[in-house]
Amino acid sequence: MNVTTLVTGGVKEDIVAHNVQRVRFANLTFERVRNVTTTQGTVTAVDAAAKTVTLRLDAGYPTPLDIFNAASPQGRYLRRYTRNATTGNCDLIVDANRQVAWTNASQAGRDPRVWTIQARTSLQGYAVGTMVGVKSKHEAQSYFMTQGDSVEFASVRFLGHSRGVIRGGISNIKFEDCVVAKRTLSQCLATNGGGPQLGQPHDPVIYNVTVARHTSHNTGDDSVAFFRVGSGAVRDSYIADSFARGILLSHCGTDITLEGNILVRNPLLRDP
Repeated sequence: MNVTTLVTGGVKEDIVAHNVQRVRFANLTFERVRNVTTTQGTVTAVDAAAKTVTLRLDAGYPTPLDIFNAASPQGRYLRRYTRNATTGNCDLIVDANRQVAWTNASQAGRDPRVWTIQARTSLQGYAVGTMVGVKSKHEAQSYFMTQGDSVEFASVRFLGHSRGVIRGGISNIKFEDCVVAKRTLSQCLATNGGGPQLGQPHDPVIYNVTVARHTSHNTGDDSVAFFRVGSGAVRDSYIADSFARGILLSHCGTDITLEGNILVRNPLLRDP
C-alpha cells in the first residue's frame, strides 16, 4: 500500500544520494505533475519527401513545442501505436516500427491541436489515422545514487516519470513489487524515460541485483536495465509496451536468472 506521495516538478532529480548504505524506500508514490515531456496524437497528413508528419493531438496532452527543450539535442523520438478496440489500451506496434528522431515542430494552421513534426529520417509505416507517441527525454531522474552498498525499493509506484539510476559500484540492489503506472489506458507513454537503470556501462561490476514482481507499462525507454551486473535476477515481472526494450542486459555476467517474466510487445536484449 502506498501511504506517502512525493509530488515533484521534474526540473531537478527527485532524490540524490552519494555513499549510500542500507537505504530502503517503501510504500511510496513518486508523482510528476509538471514537466511531463510526452504527448500523442493521430496522423492527419504525411509528407514522405519532406519527412514531416502532422498530428491532431489528443485532448489534454501538451504540444510538441511544450515538451521541446532547445538546450538538449537528444531524446526526441516518435513511435507508432494502435488503440485496442477491446480494452481501449494504447498498444505499441511491434513490426517495422523503429524509433524515429524528430528535430522540431510547428503549429499547422490555426487549429492549436494540429502540429507538424519534422523527422530526421524516413517515416515508414506512418499513415493517416495512425496513433503516434511523442517523447522528449531530457528531464531529471526520479532518483540518482552513486557509490555505497545496499539499496531497496519495495512497493513503490511511479506516475509521470520512472527513470532512476543506481551506479558507481553499488551492489545488493533490490526492487520488489514496484509499479510504473499509466494515468489512463489510452496513454501511449506513461513516462518519457525508462525504469530502473542499475549500474552503468563504464562502472565497476556489481552483484546481487534483483528485480522481482515488477509491473511496468509504456515506459519511454528500457523498462529494466542491468549494466555490468555480475549476479542478479529479474523474476515474476510484467512489462508491456516499452518504447525501447522490456529488459536490457548490457555487458552482464552469466549468473543472471530470468524466470516467470511476461514481456508484452517489448523484447529482452542481451548486449552482448
